Amino acid sequence: MKYSSYNFCVLYIVLLCNKTEQDMAEIRRKFGLTILNLRLKSEEKLTQADIADYAGISLRYYSDLEKGIKNPTLEVMNEIAKAHDLKLWELLRYVENIY
Repeated sequence: MKYSSYNFCVLYIVLLCNKTEQDMAEIRRKFGLTILNLRLKSEEKLTQADIADYAGISLRYYSDLEKGIKNPTLEVMNEIAKAHDLKLWELLRYVENIY
């Protein structure tokens, strides 16, 4: 079955609702590794400060996201995706496929 980008995001959010705290910690870790890898591999050589500014968040918060410490909001995930010229669903696919 092929999902639209909207359906993929909704499905991903629904699946998150049924996770344990340990599962959520693993998802935060994967999200952090994903955005770290995207930033380090970007052609523009983006810094944490660049992405934090673009997303409208503090550098400390962005750093904590990369470390898997904080939970991002949908708005923040979307802004981080846009900083990398990605759609939100594409960013979530990267998270899903890491390790």
